Amino acid sequence: MGKWTLSVYYQLRYQEIAGILESSLYLKENVNHSKYMLSVSESLIRCCRLVWNKSLFLPPLLHRFWKLFLQLFSRFDRWLKDLVPDSSQKNLNTILEDKHTMFLLHDLLALSNHLPELHENILNDLHGCLDEKVREKFSCLLSECSPFKMLTSQATFFQSILKNSIMEQCERALNKTYTITSLFRGQAQDMPSSQSYFASDILKPLKEVVDASLLPQGILLNLKTEVLEEITEHYYAVISEILCNVESTEKSLLALRKIRKINHKTGPTDEDRIKKQLCLDVTFHLQQVIFC
Repeated sequence: MGKWTLSVYYQLRYQEIAGILESSLYLKENVNHSKYMLSVSESLIRCCRLVWNKSLFLPPLLHRFWKLFLQLFSRFDRWLKDLVPDSSQKNLNTILEDKHTMFLLHDLLALSNHLPELHENILNDLHGCLDEKVREKFSCLLSECSPFKMLTSQATFFQSILKNSIMEQCERALNKTYTITSLFRGQAQDMPSSQSYFASDILKPLKEVVDASLLPQGILLNLKTEVLEEITEHYYAVISEILCNVESTEKSLLALRKIRKINHKTGPTDEDRIKKQLCLDVTFHLQQVIFC
């Protein structure tokens, strides 16, 4: 082929391969039951293999096909970043559902693990197409310029997104603990005998992610440990604040009764009911932590 013909040929292959990836850049679940949860991940690997396919690759265009290979990962990386335009990570769960975040994280880890096999397949595809010295240099280049760092960096980023989303949902349920005071203050309620209605919702988002079993055990263990530690610490702070306010209120009411010479009522007080409810909720929470 002449230089002009090679250039035209490459443009055709570029449009074909890049077009496949471009058309798959959206959050669609993979229906092919492969190792990837999203179609875009499978398309990325497919395109990478097409670049070096013996029936498409031409040795004189090695530098251009190498550039295309890197551009595929670069485009995938840019697409991932565009999914979360707010780098401050505020309200991320409104941008990505936890399910899609798990799918992305799963696929990023799977892609990272698949890279050594991909490299080996590429070198096998090029066997006989390049002379031995060029092939050895290309092998070194393939290892040095691996997109592994990009994939692992994105995996870490989406892991933090998932954790922040879980934390936000857990804390939303946890903050309902503040309503316990108003529930029993001056309402003549019976002494509580079970946990609050929202107690089971505090760790529900974490349980749903764990039960989905889409992520490696090591990732899930780290996620559980971090979420449980932070939520329990927050729970302790909330309970301490409520108890401090209850004690302060009771002292004020007691002083007011003395001034007005009002006799102290016998039986459980509002403070007793509030403390009992908090005790029931904390006990239930600790049980949930143990079995999470």
